[in-house]
Amino acid sequence: MTLIITYLLLTLLLLLLNAFFVLAEFAAVKARPTHMEVLAAKGDIRAKMMQHIQTKLDQYLSVCQVGITLASIGLGFVGEPGFAKIIAYLLLKTGYGNGTADATIHGIAISVSYILISYLHIVLGEQVPKIFAIRKVEQAALNTAFPLHFCYFVFYIPLWLLNWSVDSILYLLGVPKAPKHERHSEDEIRIILDNSQASGMMTFRRLLYIENVLDMGTLTVRNSMRSRDRLHILKTGATPEENNKIISEFKQSRYPLIGNDPETPLGYVHLKDLYLASISSKPTMELQFFIRPCLKAKEDESIEHLLSEMQRRGNHVALVYDSKGAWTGFVTMEDLLEEVVGAIEEEFPLEVPVYLSERLTTDRVLLDVEGSSITSVAENALKRINPSDLPMPVETIMLSVSEREKIMSSYVGKNIAIPHARLKSLARSVVVVARLKKPIPSPVPNETIDLLFILLTPADTPRIHQALLSHIAQMLDSEFLADRLINAKTSSELFDALKTAEQASL
Repeated sequence: MTLIITYLLLTLLLLLLNAFFVLAEFAAVKARPTHMEVLAAKGDIRAKMMQHIQTKLDQYLSVCQVGITLASIGLGFVGEPGFAKIIAYLLLKTGYGNGTADATIHGIAISVSYILISYLHIVLGEQVPKIFAIRKVEQAALNTAFPLHFCYFVFYIPLWLLNWSVDSILYLLGVPKAPKHERHSEDEIRIILDNSQASGMMTFRRLLYIENVLDMGTLTVRNSMRSRDRLHILKTGATPEENNKIISEFKQSRYPLIGNDPETPLGYVHLKDLYLASISSKPTMELQFFIRPCLKAKEDESIEHLLSEMQRRGNHVALVYDSKGAWTGFVTMEDLLEEVVGAIEEEFPLEVPVYLSERLTTDRVLLDVEGSSITSVAENALKRINPSDLPMPVETIMLSVSEREKIMSSYVGKNIAIPHARLKSLARSVVVVARLKKPIPSPVPNETIDLLFILLTPADTPRIHQALLSHIAQMLDSEFLADRLINAKTSSELFDALKTAEQASL
C-alpha cells in the first residue's frame, strides 16, 4: 500500500509540473511585450523578468518543452503502474479472477490505467493550464516568470545542446532565425486597432484618425492640393484696390503672388506681414516687399514626406508642379493635416458648411429593411418613417427616385447604393440610411448590396447635393466605418458611427 501511495504522490507531482510548464509556455507567448513594459515601468520585477524571458523566447520555450517531455515520460513510468496496481487490487477484492492476478486482470488494469492517466494528462496537464494562460495572461505570465527562469538554469546544459541541435537542423533546412522583435504588417495593425476599439479600449474617432495616419503612405500631394484654377491670387501688376478686394472677399491668410509671368509664382504673401507694415512708421503696400519663399513639391510626392519637410524647414506653404515642371497647385500644412483629422473649419467660411449628420436623425436610420431591389428597399424604408418626418408622401418621393434609378443604377460599390432625387418642392435636404435584412443583387456580378443611403435634396441647390454625395464617398473609404455600419446593433450606434466618421474624414 505504501508503494501505491508513493506512485500516486509522484503522479500528482508530475501532473503539476506538466501543468506548470504548459502554463509558462503559453503565458510567455501570449503576454504582450507592451503591457509587460508598462508594468515594468511601474516597478513590477516579475514583469521585468518576463521582458527578459521574451527577449530569449526560443531558449525559454525549450525549457518548457524539456519540462513537459520529462514530466510526460515520468507519468508513463510512474502513473500507469501505480493506477494499474490499484485497479488490479480492486478487481481482486471484488472476486474477479478467482482471487488470482491472472493475465486478464493485468490486461484490464493496464488498459484502464492508460486511459485514466491519458485523461488526467490531457485535462489537468494540458488543457486547463493552456486555457488558464489564454484567459488570464497577465496573472499567468507574472507568476511563472521567476520559476521558469530558475528552471532555465537547472536545464542550462541540456538546453544548450538541445538549442544547438535545433538551430543546426533549421539551418540545414534553410530556415532563418526569428527576428528579435515581432513585426506586424499594416493590415495586422488595422485588425489589432479594430479589436481594441471594439473592446472599448479606444474611441471610434481615435481609430479613424489612426487609419488616416496609416493611409498617409498612399496619399500624394495631388490628393491634398488646391488646384491652380481654384486659387485666389494676388498680382504685383494689379492695383492695391484690386488686391484688397480679393483679400476682403476671400479672407485667407496666405495668397500666391504672381508677377509678370503667370506661369511662375514669385512666392506667397502673408496677411500678417501686410498688417505689420500698415502700422509701421513707413507703411507700404508694394507686394514685392512681402514675398515669402514657398517650398516646391511634385504632384506625386508623398504628403508624409512634404509634411516632414514643412516641419523641418519651418515653411507651411508649397507650390505644386507636375512631372513636366508646370505649376499646377498650392498646398498648405493645414491641407495636409486635414488628411489626418478631417476638415478644419475656416474662421471666415465663404459658405455655410453642409454636413450629412445634420440632415440625418436616429429615426431615419433603419435596420433590417426588406426588399428585392434598390427601389423596393428604398420604398420600404421610407414607409417605415413617420409621415410627419418626411417632406412629402412616399409615393411622390419614389416617383423621382425610380426615374433616377432607371437612368443609371445608384450602386457605388463596396456593397452600398445611394438612390437619390432632387425635388423641386423640397425646402431642406433629407437623408435616410437603410441597412438590409438580406443582401440584394447589385448590377456588378458577384457583388451584393447591404446598405442604402437615400438622399433627397432641393432641386435648386446642386452644391448641397454634390457636397452630401462627396461626404458619403469620403466616409466610405474607411474600412473601419464599413465594418461598423454592417455590425452596428442599434440605429443609435450606426448613427454615431456615421457622425464620427464624417468629422474625421472631411
